[in-house]
Amino acid sequence: MSLPKIDTKAVSVSLVVSIVTVVIPAWLFLDNRFAHAGDVTDLKRIQLQQFKELKDSQEQGQRNLRKQMVSDKVFELQLKPQPNQVDKALLDRYKRELEQLK
Repeated sequence: MSLPKIDTKAVSVSLVVSIVTVVIPAWLFLDNRFAHAGDVTDLKRIQLQQFKELKDSQEQGQRNLRKQMVSDKVFELQLKPQPNQVDKALLDRYKRELEQLK
């Protein structure tokens, strides 16, 4: 009794199809799990832009707050009926600072 003859061409084709069927989906799955360099660069650029906008907004808010505080001090000193030399010096200083802040 002899063994059936194996068609090596069919086995080769079957082996290639099996490998392709397993490798390609695995490769696509792994490729989608990791961040791509372009995606990371875009995300970093967006975050840096948002950080800059937030920083600029905070700095503007701080300037506005300081302007308001200095303006209030100028107002208080101008309301004094008899300002002394220290009050006059402070008033001059606050006025200069207010000009610089504008």
